[in-house]
Amino acid sequence: MSFDVSLQISEALDDPDWDHFVWETSDGHYTQTSQWGQVKAIQGWRVFRLIFKSHREIIAGTQVFIRPVPFFWFCWIHFKRSTFSDEG
Repeated sequence: MSFDVSLQISEALDDPDWDHFVWETSDGHYTQTSQWGQVKAIQGWRVFRLIFKSHREIIAGTQVFIRPVPFFWFCWIHFKRSTFSDEG
């Protein structure tokens, strides 16, 4: 049995492959799309996606939002939802 999984970090503002994956899964939600990431980026959040691929196909991932807290030495880190492929 081969376990070929890679992790990709995507900071692209527009990520159509990710968006397609989100909408094709049963637990896909608009807050996981790159378009929602663009909205949050305008509001001051740094947005990126952790994308797990097997044989060049997305099998899981999550969109991560990070925002510095003014006057403090830490950031808010927010994972809205995680998305997994419906296939085994």
